[in-house]
Amino acid sequence: MSSQSAMFDGIFAKLTADQTAGTLYDDLSGNIFRYQAPQTKAMPLLLINVITDPPWRFFASSDIEAVIQFDIYSPRPEGSTSISELSDKLFTLIDNAALTITGFVGAKMHIDQRGVYTTEEDSLRVRIEARLWANVA
Repeated sequence: MSSQSAMFDGIFAKLTADQTAGTLYDDLSGNIFRYQAPQTKAMPLLLINVITDPPWRFFASSDIEAVIQFDIYSPRPEGSTSISELSDKLFTLIDNAALTITGFVGAKMHIDQRGVYTTEEDSLRVRIEARLWANVA
């Protein structure tokens, strides 16, 4: 398994662990995807992209760092309130969160950029960037 796949799996596991009513997973109807969503999927949805692959290594240490990008898309007519609520739930789940990632120990995530909102054709998008640190097992 590549480090990128392992990171995605660990992040996905964190985001899908709680699927009860009112959670991010529930609000997204499970629409969480890597890189892109199928065109037939309705919004809202969340895309996850591991920006740095392979992850950065620091000198001769076993520490790695990767930038993770999250894009939340929401239908425009719903306005920015619902996308803000989704963004807040994502922030709560991943900022300073410990992750379980195959091949790594001590994995932790921190939000670097809380959100950049843009309007795109029929949707609103908020892009959130996070940094993932871990040690190679």
